[in-house]
Amino acid sequence: MKRISFILLLCAIVSVASAQKITHTFQDVALSDALKYIQEQTANYNITFIYDELEDFRVTTHLQNKPVPDAIVQLAGFYPVRVVKSGKHEIYVECTHKTDRHLTGTIIDENCQPVPYANVYLLHPSDSTVIGGGVSNEAGVFVIPYELSTVLARISYVGYKTTYRLCRKEQAGVIQIKPEAQTINGIVVTGERPKVQLQGNSLVMNVEGTVMERMGTAEDVLSRVPTISKKGDVFEILGKGVPLIYLNNRKLTDRTTSRTSR
Repeated sequence: MKRISFILLLCAIVSVASAQKITHTFQDVALSDALKYIQEQTANYNITFIYDELEDFRVTTHLQNKPVPDAIVQLAGFYPVRVVKSGKHEIYVECTHKTDRHLTGTIIDENCQPVPYANVYLLHPSDSTVIGGGVSNEAGVFVIPYELSTVLARISYVGYKTTYRLCRKEQAGVIQIKPEAQTINGIVVTGERPKVQLQGNSLVMNVEGTVMERMGTAEDVLSRVPTISKKGDVFEILGKGVPLIYLNNRKLTDRTTSRTSR
């Protein structure tokens, strides 16, 4: 009888432990609904959020054996959403840019395939100053809070032409970007979409085989990296300020190096 009780107790412990690892595929669901699903799978965490605040943010991603806090961070992705863990059991999720308007759209390539991790910056239509921005998710969908009635959306991606779209409504629709091709001595160099992947909490971008590998400088590549924008001679991370830049594992202090390096 003691042996049976021990086995049942062990099974219960394993069951609780496994419940804290989330494996699930979300396909174009509201972030609020995704958080509700995560909450149903765990007994060790209490997830607090305002449903209406997050329902416009769409989620398309695959969670593979993720701890609950890491799963929520992956769901939030590059959206303007803050995830805060308090103590051992409380997790708070909130939108950092609260507005009534959310510009939504989908970015596709020349083959009508979704483009993940493309930069989408919102510019003031009168002087092109940056007033906000975001990044497309794995389904090519972006959702960006904004306040002006009309904004100019600038979409950029490594190996593709920068595209502009004047948006007077919250629905920007489907935006197709085209490969960037340039001619050198009669030879046409055509950009190909690089492989961009999330590895843990890092975004890894491979520009090998793209037009940037053959022609661009380090600054050209940096200006297309998700969440990074160039203002004059300074690079900024959306909502984070000026980043530290390392070249070949060394901190970049001389900006002339980035102009001459390939």
